[in-house]
Amino acid sequence: MPEIELKLGLTEAAATAVGATLAARGAETLVLESHYFDTADRRLARAGLALRLRRTGSVWEQTLKGEGASPIERLEETVTFEPPAAGRAPSPDLALHAGSAAAPLLERALGDDADAQLAPVFATAIRRAALRIETHGAELEVALDRGVVRAGERSLPLAELEVELKDGAVGALIAVGRASVDAHGMWVSTIHKALRGARLADPDAARATKARRPQLEAAAGGAALFRAMLQSCLDQVLANASVVADADADAEAIHQLRVGLRRLRTLRRELGAWRGALGDAWQAPADALFRALGVLRDRETVAASLQQRLRAAGSPAPALAAEAGDVDAVAAVRAPAFQHALLDLLEFVLEPSPERAVRDGDDPGRFVARRLDKLHKRLRRDAARFDEL
Repeated sequence: MPEIELKLGLTEAAATAVGATLAARGAETLVLESHYFDTADRRLARAGLALRLRRTGSVWEQTLKGEGASPIERLEETVTFEPPAAGRAPSPDLALHAGSAAAPLLERALGDDADAQLAPVFATAIRRAALRIETHGAELEVALDRGVVRAGERSLPLAELEVELKDGAVGALIAVGRASVDAHGMWVSTIHKALRGARLADPDAARATKARRPQLEAAAGGAALFRAMLQSCLDQVLANASVVADADADAEAIHQLRVGLRRLRTLRRELGAWRGALGDAWQAPADALFRALGVLRDRETVAASLQQRLRAAGSPAPALAAEAGDVDAVAAVRAPAFQHALLDLLEFVLEPSPERAVRDGDDPGRFVARRLDKLHKRLRRDAARFDEL
């Protein structure tokens, strides 16, 4: 049921080049017609689930997908599905998942109303070029998807590269991601087709992602604590970076991306002794993006807000200038250095390093308590002289 798949965004020019390479290497071409269903109040989407009916040639399959343990892991269960009668639209049959690992997910999402009416929300029409490769001692499937997603009368073109780990170590997946960034300017994306379609169906839905509480175990050691908190930070960073890299410079997504980056930096500073094999190469690109997006936010959000307040107070046409230099948020997020930083963090999360103590005799609880106590005392001291800072 779990799958590990790296999704990469790419430009149309890159998609054309990659498509030609895959075709030259004998990639299989598939035509995929997919229909996604949910309740009127979007219970499945709110639970992080996607219910899909897909036709490949004359074969129909029903698939339930859910969130996995990391940003590039997904839970997936697929069952064969009877083709609809000629001229009839397909409709899902939840009984096909009875007794499977997917059944509890559906039950939790639908609650007591297990017979809630499911209706089509959006559909995709995809032409896929798929190729199995062996590299770095692993077997991967590379699939280039190009097509369109439709929700009612709205539609958007779609182009993405999916690299799925079929067998072997996750390092091979990351290596292909790095090569794709360097060769074709691709970027890591967590915007899967279900999310893209849901946002198209509801254009007013929020696209930014706020931080979620890390999943911590009471008896976790220092390294496990660090990895769980890093996972939480990375979830937020990747989700919002994906929005911006998708050519959507949403102000709130940019703000939440900066929040996630700030959390990462704080985690590295406060609990970095437990980082194990995680190097520091990711820090400089993350810091550079944080600063660049800060300039953009000051100019487009803070300065704009102050201008409105000054104008309301009677100021004559106030013009507040931010720091010099234009910032292209999309280009900054797509920059290879930052994409490599994301891949560094993903590789660490997926291949955690062994436990390592901060210093002899310390346990995470006592260490964190001391750090919080120290930071709290500093906060109280600085708050007393806030107007002098």
